[in-house]
Amino acid sequence: MTTDATTQPTGTQPTTTSPTTTAPTDTDHRARADRPASSVAARVDDVSKVYGRGETAVVALAHVSLDILAGEFTAIMGPSGSGKSTLMHCAAGLDDVTRGRVFLGDIELTALSEKDLTRTRRDHVGFVFQSFNLIPTLTAQENILLPLAIAGRRPDQAWYDQVIDTIGLRDRLDHRPSELSGGQQQRVACARALVSRPEVIFADEPTGNLDSTSGSEVLGFLRRSVDDFGQTIVMVTHDPNAASWTDRVVFLADGVVVGELRNPTPDAVLARMRSLDGHHPAPGALPGGPAPRTTSRPGTTGEEA
Repeated sequence: MTTDATTQPTGTQPTTTSPTTTAPTDTDHRARADRPASSVAARVDDVSKVYGRGETAVVALAHVSLDILAGEFTAIMGPSGSGKSTLMHCAAGLDDVTRGRVFLGDIELTALSEKDLTRTRRDHVGFVFQSFNLIPTLTAQENILLPLAIAGRRPDQAWYDQVIDTIGLRDRLDHRPSELSGGQQQRVACARALVSRPEVIFADEPTGNLDSTSGSEVLGFLRRSVDDFGQTIVMVTHDPNAASWTDRVVFLADGVVVGELRNPTPDAVLARMRSLDGHHPAPGALPGGPAPRTTSRPGTTGEEA
C-alpha cells in the first residue's frame, strides 16, 4: 500500500532531531507570531488529579492552571509519567478531576451532570487518537460523518466539501480503513473531528503510529486547520518535530507546568525536554499551593514559567 506525498509548509527541510516528522521553517513561525491576540477557548483552574488514596496515592496533576487560546495550535509535552495525557483528558472532560475547575469557553465542565457533559463533548469537542479509532466496516465518508449522524445533525455541505478538499482524500471516500494507508486513516480521523466545527480539537499522539511522511501529512492538515479555519487544537506529543508545527508548547514534569515555548523549533524543544530529565517534585501528595496561571499571547517568544 502506497503513502501519499508529504504535506507540509512550503520550504520545509528535514531535521535530524527526530525520525517521526519533519519540521516547519522559521518563516512559518514568524508568520504565526504576527497574528492578533486570541480569546480563551478552554482553561483549567487549580486542577489536581490523584489516583488512589493514602500511601498508594499517585499524583498525576498538582494545582495546574492553564489557558488554551482560541485559534491556536498548542502542544503539551513532558517526560513519561509527567501528566500530559491526564491533563488533556481532564481538559476535554474525559476524566474527572480531584479538585479544581475545568472550562470549555464559558461552560464549566466540572459542574455538569454526566448526561450534559456527554452532550457537550459530542457537540463542542473533537478528538483525534493515536490508534485512529475508525469503524472498520464503514467507508471513509461514513466514518467522517458518524458523529453528526449520532447527534442527528445534517452536515453543512459547503463546510464538508472544504474539509474533504483540505485532507485531499475525495477519491478515497468510498474506501474502508483497511484500504487506506496509516496517514490516510489519520487524516480521515482528523476530518471526522473537524467536520462538526468543534470549539476545540484534542489530539493524543496523532502521529505516534505513523512514519515521517504520513506524520507530516497529518501535521500539515492540523496546521492548515488552525491557519485557514481558525480551529483550536491541543496536541499531546513526545516528538520535538511535531511540536515545532505548533504555536506554543507547554511543558509538564511531575504533574506541574514547568514552562513553555512560543514559536518552537525542534532544537529548542529538545533542549527543554532534556532539562526536565532531572526534575523532581517537592515531597507530599499535592506539593505546594495553586500554581501561577500559564497564559502567553501571540508575539511572545522563548520560555515562560
